[in-house]
Amino acid sequence: MKGSALIKKLYQRIRDHFLTGGVTKTTEKGSDANTIRVHFHIQQDLPTPSINAAKKIRSIGQEESHASEISNLPLERTELLSPKNCRSLRELGLITAADLLKVNASDIAVHFPAKKKACRVMRRCQKAIRIASSVPNMLPKDALLLLQIYRSHPRSLASESPAKLLRDFERYSQSSIGRKQMRGKALPSKERIKDWIDHCAKSELTSHHHDLAG
Repeated sequence: MKGSALIKKLYQRIRDHFLTGGVTKTTEKGSDANTIRVHFHIQQDLPTPSINAAKKIRSIGQEESHASEISNLPLERTELLSPKNCRSLRELGLITAADLLKVNASDIAVHFPAKKKACRVMRRCQKAIRIASSVPNMLPKDALLLLQIYRSHPRSLASESPAKLLRDFERYSQSSIGRKQMRGKALPSKERIKDWIDHCAKSELTSHHHDLAG
């Protein structure tokens, strides 16, 4: 094996073992006072990462990907605002969900006739985007529905029942305000609602463990 290939292989092995805690490092002075020798000791038999650890890494990646997708959604596709309001925001340079989060709701409201109402609506839309970004498989329009039935934080979903939450959605959709908001759109399925609840329950459990460890 050529020298460069051997060095590369050793480097990769050391790097991989560092990630799993399988390398210890010692140093000693060389024959020259200006040099130091570094010795890496690699354990031969290392435990492989647990299935739970692998799932956690995959879960974090999925959450980050979902949050990025929500941030990049054009405002029209969030289905939070009317097409007319989306056009007005576009004229102000607000194109995506991320753009809307970067501005103060009261600063946007001054560009609309009913300023107080516009400010309330924009704040609610911003909150819906933040909630949807934090829960995989949730869309901003889903989060807005949650806000309308007084579920204002993902943590509140941790102890929910999918069937009960769906019933609350159905009751709201039959109200006059709900019919106006839904405009014939389908409600989230029970399976998707269960996904949200499972995620929030796991997040709550992880947070509780961290609090105990602290």
